[in-house]
Amino acid sequence: MVTADALSCLSPLDEVPDMKVKVHHLIRITLAKMQEFKDKTAKDQTLQLLSHQVVQGWPDSIKKVDSVVKPYWSMRDDISVEDRILLLGSRVMVPESGNILQQIHEGHLGIEKCKLRAKSCVYWPNIYREIETLIDSCTVCQKYQTSQQKEPMIPS
Repeated sequence: MVTADALSCLSPLDEVPDMKVKVHHLIRITLAKMQEFKDKTAKDQTLQLLSHQVVQGWPDSIKKVDSVVKPYWSMRDDISVEDRILLLGSRVMVPESGNILQQIHEGHLGIEKCKLRAKSCVYWPNIYREIETLIDSCTVCQKYQTSQQKEPMIPS
C-alpha cells in the first residue's frame, strides 16, 4: 500500500496501553470503565439471566422465555457476550444508566443529539425515554431552550 490510513496501520493484535480496542466495534473503553461494567453486570440479575439466555440459546417461542428477559426478545439476534460484557450489536449494554446518562447529556445537547450520542455506544431498556426525562428536567436546558429557536427559511 503506497499511502496507509489509520485503520490499515492498526493491527488487531496491537493494544493501546490503557485502552481496549476492537476493530469490529470501533468503541474505546478504558480498562477501569470496562471492569466497572463487568462488576455491575455480574451483580445485575436481569443481565445475568440475559447473558445465560444468550449463551444457552434462545427458545423458539417468547412464551418460553423468562419474563425478565422478554423485553430483549425482539433484539435477541443482535445480543452477544464478549469478555463478560453484554453487547447489542456494537453497543455496550449498561447495567445501570446512572453516570452514563449524565455523560451523554454533557454539553447540554438537545434530545435528538443525546439520542444519537447514546445510539452509537450504549444501550439499556427505555434509554430514549430516560434521555427525554433528563433533558426535560434539566434547568439549564429549559432556561436556554427558547433562546435559539428555529427560524423559517427565507428565500433570497
